[in-house]
Amino acid sequence: MLECGAAAWQAARETMPRIIVNEGEGARPVDLVVSRLVVGGSSDCDVRLRHPATAGAEFVVEDVPGGHRVVRLRGELLLNEEPCEVATLQHGDTLRVGESMILYKNPAARRAAPPPAARAMGE
Repeated sequence: MLECGAAAWQAARETMPRIIVNEGEGARPVDLVVSRLVVGGSSDCDVRLRHPATAGAEFVVEDVPGGHRVVRLRGELLLNEEPCEVATLQHGDTLRVGESMILYKNPAARRAAPPPAARAMGE
């Protein structure tokens, strides 16, 4: 019975939206269980990026109907290697701040996506 519960929990966790932070020291998965998550180099961020090149950079991942969007607060933010201010995220998108890479995983957001430049403009 306990094994069944553990298997169900693992299956649910695999479909849960998350970001995976990689700063060269192994991946850090962060489940998106809150409606707004601040990510950046500051100690008061919900998810702190550790690489020195991320100092002064911050962005928000927030719930929107059908998934999540990213909003740059300060510093440089790249979405799929293109500059980004605001964009709706798609499963498999990558965000980069300095040397920190963040992968967005959300199997529910696998719909056909417009090109990254259009998404970066908020379309």
